[in-house]
Amino acid sequence: MPLPPAAAAAAAAEGRELGGVAALVSLLAPDGSPAVHWAAAGALRDLCADNTGNQDSVRECGGVPALVALLAPGGRADVHARAANALMLIARDSARGREAVRACGGAAALEGVLACASSAAAHEWAAAALRSLGQPGGRRDLGRWLQQAVGDLGRPG
Repeated sequence: MPLPPAAAAAAAAEGRELGGVAALVSLLAPDGSPAVHWAAAGALRDLCADNTGNQDSVRECGGVPALVALLAPGGRADVHARAANALMLIARDSARGREAVRACGGAAALEGVLACASSAAAHEWAAAALRSLGQPGGRRDLGRWLQQAVGDLGRPG
């Protein structure tokens, strides 16, 4: 059962004061395992949902470049989806968030996920994040990805 909004805001503020966001960002280090990246990106995504204070904390703790790094080619699609979702939330709600994502190459990394996403979720969240940045992407691109994926199913392998 979700907390009432006032209690959720108080809990989020307390978590920031205790260094919870910084600890989660540290788990996104390049030498971490994909399972840890998946869990930490999901936790950051959840903290950023409708909470500009947490979005600012993620940005201030270096979380945006760390999330962008998770979008590298060859990574797990489920990690790509969570990282793109967190970036979408950060970019959607503030100009500072959009600038932070753009400044560390986030738009190019998200476009890379669109070009070669191995899951519909990764593709959809990358497209949503690009829309939050004011970049092209979206349902038209998802339709193209689905057509390619369906076409690939019919090819001998």
